[in-house]
Amino acid sequence: MQTELADAVAGVNKNLQEITYSSENMSTETKGVLQSIGKLQQNMRQFRV
Repeated sequence: MQTELADAVAGVNKNLQEITYSSENMSTETKGVLQSIGKLQQNMRQFRV
């Protein structure tokens, strides 16, 4: 279950990055979402979730 969650978060992050980078204008909100997901992934790796 926890591994599946980590994989799902990684998948969402990858998809968001692809969508964002394909757009010429990255909004501040999108940057914030990507940063939040990145921090969540770091925390999950740190606690081995």
